[in-house]
Amino acid sequence: MDYLPEQIQTLLTQATTTLPLNHPLLKNLTTLALPLTLNLPTIMSPSMTTHLTTLRETYLNPYLIDPLSKLLASSCPDYISVLLLIAILYISLKILDYARRVVLFWVRLVVRVLWWSAIFASGYYVYSVGLVQTGRDVGWVLAVSDRTASLVLISRP
Repeated sequence: MDYLPEQIQTLLTQATTTLPLNHPLLKNLTTLALPLTLNLPTIMSPSMTTHLTTLRETYLNPYLIDPLSKLLASSCPDYISVLLLIAILYISLKILDYARRVVLFWVRLVVRVLWWSAIFASGYYVYSVGLVQTGRDVGWVLAVSDRTASLVLISRP
């Protein structure tokens, strides 16, 4: 807390000790959170409270809050802007990756539906026409496609 500006330090100490309700921000926060904080000691056991306090003092304060407060209290705003730029870039890339995966899912779904509908349509055609007539039709399609391919190859200069 030594690295935070004085206004924030006094605001935090007042909020944690006396809860000044004359500040508009704290007035809104306390009206919303006061019923929750009044019931908190009855919900949590004393051992849980001491355990959470120990966790906060051993891990949260020295490894997260103190370095962030040093960084934010420094007079060089370039670090903050670079960090914000990196955070915005990371979040936007995550959103774009999600959009890419959604588009790929729908394209794959359409391709699979078309594939299986072609398979079922072919099976239904064989069932309804018969195996002999299907063989004749396949031969005719292959002959037409072979002739068309040869005509295309011959007509090229």
